[in-house]
Amino acid sequence: ERRTALATLAKLQRDDPQVWRALADTAVSGHSYGEAVNAYRKVLALEPEDVAALNQLGYAAAYAGDLKTALEALGRYQTLRPADPNALDSMGDVNLIAGRLREAEGFYLEAARKDANFQGGGDRFKAAMARLMTGDVAGADAIEKQYLDARTAGHDPLVGYRQAQWSWVSGRRKVAGGQLESYARGVET
Repeated sequence: ERRTALATLAKLQRDDPQVWRALADTAVSGHSYGEAVNAYRKVLALEPEDVAALNQLGYAAAYAGDLKTALEALGRYQTLRPADPNALDSMGDVNLIAGRLREAEGFYLEAARKDANFQGGGDRFKAAMARLMTGDVAGADAIEKQYLDARTAGHDPLVGYRQAQWSWVSGRRKVAGGQLESYARGVET
């Protein structure tokens, strides 16, 4: 009902980017990604430098199966904000959505090089996960080690937990159990 009402309002207020944005966001919530793509394009026709809309267009297009449009939107975002690692992170995400694991890993690592602390350094973790999904456990471990080393240097109190988590997701269940027990003992004291 909300989407129908917003679509009607958008027809009446064609030059209101907030109405188009609300319509796009509502379409995404309803998994109507093609409709969301069209609405985000309307937002961008009215506000061509709206990087939030470009980012959201990238995700909506990726979920709609249109990687070309997704990467074009995110490329424009990167052009508008070259120092912002979020565009690269989002390019990693849309490539991951499309099943392009090596490309996703590359974008995540590029975002991490641009800003090692962006999203708590999570781009290295995402790169490790993308590599792990290719079946290259040793390569994924090497990337994850970089992530954990950075977390350790930053005095992250959850490093032990993160190590156990990585062992678990990479298929080393017994190791993960031991690491988690060790971490829990350390937290108790």
